[in-house]
Amino acid sequence: MRIRARRENDLPRLAALADAVRVVDRWPPHRVGSTRHFIASAGTLAAFVAEHDGAVIGQVALHERSADAVMALAAGATGVDVAGLASGGVPALR
Repeated sequence: MRIRARRENDLPRLAALADAVRVVDRWPPHRVGSTRHFIASAGTLAAFVAEHDGAVIGQVALHERSADAVMALAAGATGVDVAGLASGGVPALR
């Protein structure tokens, strides 16, 4: 497996993977907008993809924020104020 920075041309494959995940488990439950917009949102600080045999099989991204409930849970678990946190997500896996 190879991990590398996400590129613009990865987005169609990642959107297809995320749509497949959504069919199975309805994640994310409250997505607004297109899958592509969800994956490549403006609040993304960094994003990386995993490749296997040259094919993109998933991604992880670090965001400035997440839902208020997620941020509050992370703050409570870490003892770090919400203002000092970022949020990671894995929108698509093989």
